[in-house]
Amino acid sequence: MTVSSRKAGLMLRINLNIPKMSEQRVPFSVREEARQALTDWFSDRIDVSLFNQLAGNTGQSDTRYTGNNAAVAPTATTNWVYANGVANETQVASASASNVFVVSMIDALVERAKTNTPKIRPLKVNGKDKYALFIHPYQVVDMRRSTSTGQWLDIQKAVYQGAKDNNPIYNGALGEYNGVVIHESTRVPAGLVSGVYRAVFLGAQSGVVAFGQKQVANRPNWYEELFDYGNQLGVAASMIWGAKKCVFNSVDFSTIVLSTYAAAH
Repeated sequence: MTVSSRKAGLMLRINLNIPKMSEQRVPFSVREEARQALTDWFSDRIDVSLFNQLAGNTGQSDTRYTGNNAAVAPTATTNWVYANGVANETQVASASASNVFVVSMIDALVERAKTNTPKIRPLKVNGKDKYALFIHPYQVVDMRRSTSTGQWLDIQKAVYQGAKDNNPIYNGALGEYNGVVIHESTRVPAGLVSGVYRAVFLGAQSGVVAFGQKQVANRPNWYEELFDYGNQLGVAASMIWGAKKCVFNSVDFSTIVLSTYAAAH
């Protein structure tokens, strides 16, 4: 099997170099395997692109990984927060032990969301206002290891004594703090300084995704070709699409980036 990708829009081609006779010997559908492979590839590419956009990852210059649009750095001072109030990611990394992610940092993000201009509008979940925060697995470990009063472990002990809301937004969530639902994702990008990762705080309308030619995210164009006089099957999928972080009057509209130190444990 050979795999290739193309930059124009989004396309993946899989040549299944399996002759008809060999295909009869396997207990699975080669066409279905190709469909699943293409599904995984598309979802991964879109995921990575959206996180690079929302986190303002200007270190990724290949637009195939930024939604076919260049990433724009977070708005300084208003929409970019550094651990413990230091001035930049270099200072975050230089005092690594004290600049790891802890749950109390969310308070500063919520305060900023409510007082920024424009104010970051929360999501509505069952009529309640909620924000979302995505953090890297390294940041998750730092958060879990903080055993101080009022930090993640202390809060979870109290929360799980009662029932949880049965809502899809909580699937895979690490919990909620101050109206912010915390999610873990390996797609959260690193900062431009080694050892720094960028947690992404989101409200409503933080980003946009557009599709061309009457396409939607889960229905790319599907092509099949036969090679070697019909003896081998090749399939390809393509999609015209783009993603972009929302910006209003040169200010990030509904995102705040939090840079903290985070390393493998």
